[in-house]
Amino acid sequence: NFELSSHDLVTKIQWISQFRVHGESSYHENYEIGTRFILGVIKNFCESKNIELEIISFTGSSQEEQFYDKLIGDYDYTFLKSDFSLYPYDSYSALSSDGIIVGMDSQLLYEAFGLKYRTAFFTLLATYMNDNNRKFAWEASKDDMGEFWCNVPNEKQIFNILNYLLNVNINQWFLQVEKFEGLMKYDPGNSNIRN
Repeated sequence: NFELSSHDLVTKIQWISQFRVHGESSYHENYEIGTRFILGVIKNFCESKNIELEIISFTGSSQEEQFYDKLIGDYDYTFLKSDFSLYPYDSYSALSSDGIIVGMDSQLLYEAFGLKYRTAFFTLLATYMNDNNRKFAWEASKDDMGEFWCNVPNEKQIFNILNYLLNVNINQWFLQVEKFEGLMKYDPGNSNIRN
């Protein structure tokens, strides 16, 4: 139901939020630690490249916005309000062809990849939660780091991935996506299901 990315000139990074109202759960604690680390690198990258940062929210709640205000601090960013429980497709509309789409391991992130958006997987929850299932493309890839993914908290690798996605041309990127086509295959009109 959604168009492929047109791969426009990058003007922003879009973080796909996986914020949930869990209170003091292990997931929430690990998500906060990982998000703080990744967004710290992303902020530095955005400043050095003069590009914007957007958060594509999950709940759209003031609690979620305060969570990101706390992690990001005084840095100027845009919080795109969306409430998945009420409007499950808002986040798809927020995906931008002039953005680098980043996150941990959300379904929307994998679907953005399938739609050929320049996508970065920073699957640090795999390390923090000691859960191999949360690694990028587990078990299709055994590597902890690649051109557009990182399963471990490595500031230099995350910065390099963002730089790669900033500069990769459309043909090179589409070849990368094809290597992992089985992760999230684009099927316009749902022809496979209809067959």
